[in-house]
Amino acid sequence: MKKKPREKGLFTHSAGECSFPLGDEKQIRARMKELSDAGIQLLIINLDRGSDGLNAFSDATRTSSDYPSWDPLGVFMRAAEEDGIRVHFWLAIFKSGCLSDLLAAHPNAEAKFSAAWPSGVRNQGLWSCACQHEVQEYMFNVYADLVDRYRPAGLLMDFIRTGEPCICDSCREAMLEQGVDIREVQKRHDDDHARFVETGAAGVLRRYPDLPKEGMSIPAESVDEELDRWIGWRIERLTTFVRRLRELTRRKNMELSTSVKAFWPRQVPTGAQDWIRWVREGLVDILMPMLYTNDSDSLRGDIERVGRWLISTSAAYYPALGKKSTVSDITPAELGGQLEIVREYRADGVVIFHEAAITHQDLDVLKRLSIT
Repeated sequence: MKKKPREKGLFTHSAGECSFPLGDEKQIRARMKELSDAGIQLLIINLDRGSDGLNAFSDATRTSSDYPSWDPLGVFMRAAEEDGIRVHFWLAIFKSGCLSDLLAAHPNAEAKFSAAWPSGVRNQGLWSCACQHEVQEYMFNVYADLVDRYRPAGLLMDFIRTGEPCICDSCREAMLEQGVDIREVQKRHDDDHARFVETGAAGVLRRYPDLPKEGMSIPAESVDEELDRWIGWRIERLTTFVRRLRELTRRKNMELSTSVKAFWPRQVPTGAQDWIRWVREGLVDILMPMLYTNDSDSLRGDIERVGRWLISTSAAYYPALGKKSTVSDITPAELGGQLEIVREYRADGVVIFHEAAITHQDLDVLKRLSIT
C-alpha cells in the first residue's frame, strides 16, 4: 500500500473523562465539524469499554443500558464520513477490558510476571498472556466483529506487547519443548532488570546487522542464548497476531496502524514489541511511535532516529505527539512548535494524544499549521 498524504490525526476515547462527546447526535456532529474545520483528517477511537468492548453501543441486534435507543458509534461514523474524516478503531489488545469475560472463565489466560521486579508487581493482574492462542483468538474476533458492524477505514493496535516477560504455565511449557526453562532464565536476571534489558536488546540488535545504530549504548558483548531464544519466541507469537490482523484488513480493503513504544530495541526484551520486523515485512500501513514529550530538542532527535529505521519500508510514518499524557502536557504554542518539527522532517503525517485535551486555542493552531 502506498504511503498516505500528510495528514493530522487525533486519538480519542468512547468512554471516561478522555472521551469524545457522545451525549447526543447534535453534540457528536458539532465536535466532528470543529475537528474537520481545523484540518483533522483521521480519528482513532478507543473501544475498550465493557466486558466485550462493545456494550457502549447498540444496533439492530444489540442493546446497551447506556444507549438503549440509539447507536452513538454509528452516528460518529456517519458524521466522520460526512466531514471527510477517516476513522480507525483502537483496542488496547492484550491489556483490554474486552478480555474480562475470557479471564473470568479462564484465569490461566492471565499473564504471570516475576515478583522480583517492581514493574512485574505493578502489572500483575492487568494483562492477559499475549502468547496464548485462546487470548489472540478472542481479541481477533472482537476486531472482526467491529469491522463487520461498522466498516472503519482501519484498525489500530495498541498495547500490542506482553507487558512484562510472561512466565505462565503455558509459556513455560511451550519453551520447555524447545529446551529452555524460562523461569530459570528469569531467575538469572531477577536481581538486575537493567542487565536483562541490555542483554536482551543486544540479542535483538544482532538480528538486524544492517540497521543504523547511531546513538545506541548497548554492549554488543552481552550474550544469553536462552534469553535470546525466549525473546525470539515471544516476538514470533505477537507477530503471528499482527499478521492475522494484516490479512483481515487486506481482505476488507482497510489500513492497519499501530502505536508503539519508540525506544526500540530496549522495549523488546520485556514487551516483545519488535515493530522493526513488522514494518520490514510490510505488515503495518501506518506506524505511530509514541514520542510524547515537553522537550522539543528531544522530540527532534527521536523523530529523526525512528525515521532512519523506516527508510526503504512501505510503512507511513506518523509521529505521535502528547498534548496531554502521563509524560507530557504542552500549551497550544508548544503544540505548534512540535508540529513545525514534524513538518520540517516531512513525516507522512502526525497524530496527537488526545482529543479531549484539545482546546479551541489548539484547534486554531491545528487550523493554521499545515505539515505539508
